Amino acid sequence: MDNQLTGPAVVTSSSVLSWTDIPRGAGTFFGKRLLLRTSDPALFIAAVAALEGSAQSICVLPPCLADNERRLMVGDENQFDVVISETSQRPAAIRTLADLRSTIDGYQAVSSVSGHPTEWTIPTSGTTGVPKLVDHSWKSLTTAIRENKRKSTSDERWGLLYGHSRFAGLQVILQALVHQKTLLAPTAALPLKERVAFLAQNRCSHLSTTPTSWRKILMLEEASGLQLQQITLGGEAADEQILNALAARFPQARITHIYASTEAGVGFSTSDRRPGFPVSYLDRPAYNQVQLKVSDNRLYLKNPDLVGRYASGETFIADGWIDTGDLVDIVGDRVIVTGRANGLINVGGDKVMPSQVRDVLLSCDPVIDARIYAKPNPITGNIVAADVVVDPISEQGQPNELRHEILRYSREHLASFQVPRFMQFVPEIAVNETGKARI
Repeated sequence: MDNQLTGPAVVTSSSVLSWTDIPRGAGTFFGKRLLLRTSDPALFIAAVAALEGSAQSICVLPPCLADNERRLMVGDENQFDVVISETSQRPAAIRTLADLRSTIDGYQAVSSVSGHPTEWTIPTSGTTGVPKLVDHSWKSLTTAIRENKRKSTSDERWGLLYGHSRFAGLQVILQALVHQKTLLAPTAALPLKERVAFLAQNRCSHLSTTPTSWRKILMLEEASGLQLQQITLGGEAADEQILNALAARFPQARITHIYASTEAGVGFSTSDRRPGFPVSYLDRPAYNQVQLKVSDNRLYLKNPDLVGRYASGETFIADGWIDTGDLVDIVGDRVIVTGRANGLINVGGDKVMPSQVRDVLLSCDPVIDARIYAKPNPITGNIVAADVVVDPISEQGQPNELRHEILRYSREHLASFQVPRFMQFVPEIAVNETGKARI
């Protein structure tokens, strides 16, 4: 890292770090197994920079995990040589950035171990349960980022809205660290409108989050202060409505949809402002030698940089291919991701894809956002249920009339078994720390 760089490296809600403030680990943690589970983004980012190439292995855990969930994932914390967490009960735990600096400053760097390859273990989103831990290498974490270096500009200021301990959040952090750009990391516990205001005040130019979170951002007055050069959507399929809405609000911005997951790494990206991806990606590597194929309407991916296993030892690659778990349809020259295979709703034997119902609701004028899910039913097994966010003007009307209008529209565009039988209006769609809608 070039210590002659000027300007801030990291700006959080409570601190500013220069490039010289970020310690370099050298041989400090050589051969040691580390557990990294801090809620402090400055400590987390400094630790990532200091640990890579020094530690034998680094296990990243979300700081919000309950004790029982943490034990299910990693067992006893005493198995780790070093714990970096402000809530750790370990006597020698690193709890602050000052602790990390003093640990490194007190160690005589061993040059012969510089550049040691570090094993990384990253948690999945845990959308449907306790997260799993996926093994990664520094190469699998950064290949896509280094591939994009030719596209970087000098004035980039990256905003962090994903949880910093998740794969998507780590990708944003590494974008800033690898390309030596400023990272803006507002406190995750703050309401979204305060985090967006922080990003606007600090001249955020590059911002990445899920389509669900982008819908929330577009509804905020604070978003008017954003002057974005790059908009990135990930974590969920980007539909036509959100792509068009972002293009209208930020006409000067480049809009990119990235397909990635903790298990699969970065699969591909598109910037043509259309849902899905070109069919041509199935005939040639879509991104950095990553291959794609469709079989029985399921998307498979082959990434040569992946380790291909969970920390438990369970592998998730067969003959080099990963079953992404995503269902797709080929429509003309596009491959459209329709949803998760395990997200299908069984209504009396008929299969309902939540994304298809959601797309119809979003095309109904009063609806701004929606979440589609299964609700148990003693006769059909399940019925389709919907949480719906409507625009403020429509919200001022009669709820029953508004509900009837949305249901009437749904019946015109959906099969009877797809129409929501239970609908409630909500102020917003709840998301987890990855920005995905909670199931």
